[in-house]
Parts: sequence; structure tokens; C-alpha cells
Amino acid sequence: MDDGSPEDLLTRAIAGDHDAFTLLYRQHVTLVRGIAFTVIGDRAQAEEVAQDVFLELLSATSTYDVARGSARTWLTMLARRRAIDRVRAARAARTRDALTASKDLSLTVPDPSEQVELRMTAERMHVAMRRLRREHSELLLLTYFGDMSQRDVAARLRVPVGTVKSRLHLALAALRRLLVNG
Repeated sequence: MDDGSPEDLLTRAIAGDHDAFTLLYRQHVTLVRGIAFTVIGDRAQAEEVAQDVFLELLSATSTYDVARGSARTWLTMLARRRAIDRVRAARAARTRDALTASKDLSLTVPDPSEQVELRMTAERMHVAMRRLRREHSELLLLTYFGDMSQRDVAARLRVPVGTVKSRLHLALAALRRLLVNG
């Protein structure tokens, strides 16, 4: 059987001729892998690119046109394009990982000025809480720092939930005044 030209083999392979595909693969896999390796610099990745290129021939999306160039040129273009895409994807992944790492680092290592501001705010809050009426400070501590629901606070203080809500509103207003006015 006549093997045919690479263009004929490529056209037949795209049409579903498995024998033509096998011949085309054997004739051009080294070229495709070599181009991918030149772009990527990694043998395993170059092999994956070669597989992707030849798998594309079997898909319905193959767009080879004999009038536009040789089979060799088309395979070369596919290999180069796929390899470049892989390099770009790897670069994007590294950039994304670096950004994530820097965000994680910024979350775990607070800015010194933020630490100072947080300490000052905490100190102001502590002083204001001490200046509140005992009932107000107890209610705020139970609700916000004791992580209790208003219903739980009502049960603990043996008062109706509506009373807790009203007192909490008054306590927050008093705390706000102390924080604003010093």
C-alpha cells in the first residue's frame, strides 16, 4: 500500500482513517515533540503536547486545509501553539500561587501600624467598657464576647428577651458615646 504524502495522510487521518493516522504519527511525532521541547524545555510536558496535537487530529475540530500549507507546517504550528499555551498556563498558575501566598502572608503577618491601631482600639474599648454601668458591660460581654444569643442571655439573667434587646440597644448607644467622646 502506498503511504501517500503527509498531506494525504493528514487529510485521511482527520477523516478517521486509523492506518493513515498511525503512519502520520510515526513520521511526525519526533518533529512535534522536538518543537514542544524547544518551547517548554521539559520532556514530559513536550510528550503531553505531542499527544494533544495528535489527539486533535482525531477530533471533529481539526481545521487542516491543504491549500493553506503543508502537513508538516500545520503540525509544527499546532505543536508550537500548544506548547506556548502550556507555558502561559504554567506562568499564570505560578503568578496565581504567588499572589495567594502573598495574601496568606499578609493575613498571617499583620502590618505593625495595624497592630498598633488594634491595640489602641482595644485599650479604648477596655476603658469604655469599665466606664459603662455594670448591667450594660455584663450584657455586652455575654452577647459579644461570650458568644451567647439574646435568648441565652435572657435565660441567664432571668429577664424577657425583649428586655435584653432593649438593654442591649441602650448599652451599645452608651458604649458608642464613650468611644466617640472619650
